Amino acid sequence: MKNKHGISHKTNFFKDRFIYTLILYSVIVSIIAVFFGADLHFVLGIICGTLLGIFKIYSIKNSLNRAVGLSEDKATTYSQRQYLVRYILTGVILLVAALNGVQTLLGVFIALLGMKFSAYMELIKRK
Repeated sequence: MKNKHGISHKTNFFKDRFIYTLILYSVIVSIIAVFFGADLHFVLGIICGTLLGIFKIYSIKNSLNRAVGLSEDKATTYSQRQYLVRYILTGVILLVAALNGVQTLLGVFIALLGMKFSAYMELIKRK
């Protein structure tokens, strides 16, 4: 079954599984970090980074769904604008985390790496 843009609903299942993998990654990293003595600031960074990652995933999904219905020029402009907004938001979150402390910044950064981990896991699962 496809939506009005010709995208299969199956992608929604993969998108949710992607998010579940991101959350599982963050939980495992947090448990390991606490086991080795990380403090609450690191775990707070992991939580903030995970929430930012989930936001970015849904933002990308919505941008792609909207861009499909636009003309090529408008789609390019819209996609570039959305890309810029996502990266400005990421920069602001990293700046706030850095002001809060190195461990918080490290937690956010490691949680954002979870997006890459989840993407690689999707590639492995699909093979």
